Amino acid sequence: MRSYERFGQRKPIVARKTGGTARAPRGVVIAGNHQLEAARQLGWKKIAVVWTTDDELTAKAFAIADNRTSDLAVYDDQALGELLADLVADDQGLLEASGWDRDAVAELLADIDRASAEAEEIEQHPDKGNLLAVSDVAIHEPINTTHHLDHWVFGDRHHLIVCDPMSEWGHFIGYLSGEALLVPYAGPYAVLSKRAESEVFVMVQPDAYIAGHIVDKWKAINGDTAVLIK
Repeated sequence: MRSYERFGQRKPIVARKTGGTARAPRGVVIAGNHQLEAARQLGWKKIAVVWTTDDELTAKAFAIADNRTSDLAVYDDQALGELLADLVADDQGLLEASGWDRDAVAELLADIDRASAEAEEIEQHPDKGNLLAVSDVAIHEPINTTHHLDHWVFGDRHHLIVCDPMSEWGHFIGYLSGEALLVPYAGPYAVLSKRAESEVFVMVQPDAYIAGHIVDKWKAINGDTAVLIK
């Protein structure tokens, strides 16, 4: 309604013709029900319409497509943020007419700043960025610092050795006895998986940064039961 009050109707609704006359057709709205309702609440007597002669099934398919393409569409947040910032500085009510308010704009701009900082972090530390993309962890330093050849034990059960699984196998091969399962290049959530409840994991992670996140995730769920033994 605010948009219509400010800008008027700038795109028509779409309706399927079902009867009436050429001058006064009758039909069913396929796309634009909210536009029509806004116009009615504003007391409008006329609204622009694109009429179709689709059969009922085609009309339903178009209605679904119209909604689905809106769902799939995405903003260029940076460009949107710049446009909205201009509207925030305006006192003519254009921001409200756009469907945004100052709180929503502030939240978007904060998200853009956060994404920019994360991109800069990845650029400065490309190895971290690549590993994070694979491991799906937040960009921050782990709470628990680990180092090359550290050996952690989780809950007197699982092992985490910080070394290369290909060239430094001698540091973990002795723990692969019985039912122990080797998990090379383990990610932060490996030891929290359902399978870890019934198996003994020997996790080998060469990157101390991700190894620290593995320890963090375990402690966050299970308390301080991860022990550094060497």
